[in-house]
Amino acid sequence: MKINHFAIAMILAIITSMFFACSDSSPNGPDDNLPAPSSQVYFVSEEIIEQCNEEASCFLNVPYTGSGVIKGTFLSEDDEDVLGMMDMGTVNNGKINLEFHIPKGEFQEKYLRLRLYNNNVFIGNLFLMAANTSRDNQMTGMYFYFPEDYQYKNTWDLFPNQSVIFVTDIDVKEGWNLIYYGDRYEDIDGEEVLTVIKTSDAAILNGAELKWVLTAPEIH
Repeated sequence: MKINHFAIAMILAIITSMFFACSDSSPNGPDDNLPAPSSQVYFVSEEIIEQCNEEASCFLNVPYTGSGVIKGTFLSEDDEDVLGMMDMGTVNNGKINLEFHIPKGEFQEKYLRLRLYNNNVFIGNLFLMAANTSRDNQMTGMYFYFPEDYQYKNTWDLFPNQSVIFVTDIDVKEGWNLIYYGDRYEDIDGEEVLTVIKTSDAAILNGAELKWVLTAPEIH
């Protein structure tokens, strides 16, 4: 059975987006000890995403050279309706500059994506992804705001018939934090089992470099 693990990881990234809200207050950046991804944005087509779901490796080697405004876009639970937006920075000639404002207001705990717009025209979604990735070695990252120190650990099998295990290990301080999503395949009693990991521990990178990527348009 083929498991679309990239889709699962991205769904988790969306449905677990929490503690965000709109704000016009002063910036509050992430911890200085967090890894600092390169500012260069790379373009990822739907074909490359499909390749990442297969055995072959795929590489982030197509620099994006455009510009636009980054909007933190709050979505409904079905990912269909836009409930609101907040400014999150810009992309200038392919270089990203995020603005980490202190969130507040009615959008707390709403689902959020980073989206790039040019003259109010949607270009694509922005997120972090390991530079060299393959079906068996995928890593993504997303920034989240936590209104207070937060710890949570849990392991569960959400889809036992599909052999997918989810592991969450979050230990963060108040403010913006980089959360990592990683996949690991194991053979258990002759069956391929996928473990999807969500963690605040940068050790999961194991030397991997995260790059900013812009997906192909996904206009809803």
